[in-house]
Amino acid sequence: MARQNPFKPQFGVAPDYFIGRRQILSSLVDAAKDSNSPWRVTLITAPRGVGKTALMADARKLIKNAKFVSVPMSGEFKQAVLESLNEVSQSQEYNVDAKVFSYKATYTEPQSFLAGLRNRLNKNQLTVFSIDEVQGDLDQLAEFVMSYQQLLQDGFNLMLMMAGLPAPIEKLMQQPTTTFLRRAKRVRLGGLLHDEIVASVLQAFTDTGKKISVELAEQLATTSGGYTYLVQLLGYYTWAYTEKMTTQQHLDTAIAESEHMMIDSAITFILRDMSAREVDLLMAMAKYEVACNQDLIKDMQVTKQWVYKYTQRLLGYGVIKQIDKGQTIISIPFLREYLQDDGSNKIPEEYH
Repeated sequence: MARQNPFKPQFGVAPDYFIGRRQILSSLVDAAKDSNSPWRVTLITAPRGVGKTALMADARKLIKNAKFVSVPMSGEFKQAVLESLNEVSQSQEYNVDAKVFSYKATYTEPQSFLAGLRNRLNKNQLTVFSIDEVQGDLDQLAEFVMSYQQLLQDGFNLMLMMAGLPAPIEKLMQQPTTTFLRRAKRVRLGGLLHDEIVASVLQAFTDTGKKISVELAEQLATTSGGYTYLVQLLGYYTWAYTEKMTTQQHLDTAIAESEHMMIDSAITFILRDMSAREVDLLMAMAKYEVACNQDLIKDMQVTKQWVYKYTQRLLGYGVIKQIDKGQTIISIPFLREYLQDDGSNKIPEEYH
């Protein structure tokens, strides 16, 4: 029987390898046992492809003796939460995970949303709400957060994990009814550790009957920049091209394939999530291996305050890193090369 490729370069799918994030996962698991933990309400932010969804999926696997309500954002968010709670409450099993993807607007609430939650929750049973891809119209989510706070004050045993891009999470926190979230634990996901990637690549190849040298695994890890989605892409193509033992040619071909996929599936969408001014600054930074504020001010003919303001936004997106005072580098693999390679012709139309 042919072995299945162990790498999963798909958004929203938890990979079999690179579980990683051990400290974060440990804190989430501990929070499920301790109602006073600041991690009981956790907001996870990161650019696309860094592993927000996979992290929450791993947390759900590790947290025991709980019922899970996993609801992505949709037009009928409140209805989806109540329907999902119906499914969970009817099961006698622990660690039930009700995943709701879409609902038609057929449910009419004869009572308030808060009352609907109360009627479906077991006050003493831990219920973990997992909300992914926070975006769009946040009014229903804001009402959920307000109801969640009231349920906590009433003594319900609850935990909340939410994940999204930085901008919509910040927008949610600025709503007048969600000030409660400002005390939540903020997790800004960074890259995976180099040594962890190397160890996982070696293990994945060994477990599936193929071999890759430490040197090539090191090269793969370096190329990935710790970017979760790219690790899976590189692993997938390298494994696919390898018959028994990976060669440099296999890895080089995998890198070329992965770069195209990164541009099509991640980089273009990362840029679309940004404002025109943020993209302008990022393109100016792409001219330099290390971008200095003074150079950016001169090149763009803007003020020091302007550069600081939009640099902070790019740092929040996780697309750049500050390496020294007034000095930054682009941190998403292949993004700088993409912007340098006649990037003005590749930026979405609305930014021209």
